Amino acid sequence: MQGYLYDPHTHTAETSKCGHLPAADVVERYVKHGFSGLVVTDHLHPEYLSRIDTEHDWQKAMDHYLRLQGLQKAG
Repeated sequence: MQGYLYDPHTHTAETSKCGHLPAADVVERYVKHGFSGLVVTDHLHPEYLSRIDTEHDWQKAMDHYLRLQGLQKAG
């Protein structure tokens, strides 16, 4: 039986002060080490929200974040 390897708690530098690497680098490293997946648990802090000019609208912030990570098309 083949198993799966996941990290259920990962931060990235784009939105979490405790993240040290950009999301693309994090994913690349996990893939390199044989992980099947990971859960990004970034902290969308007010300072981050103010930098992306979303008027503190949660949906706009998430849309921006997903585009930043390359997980959603712009538009």
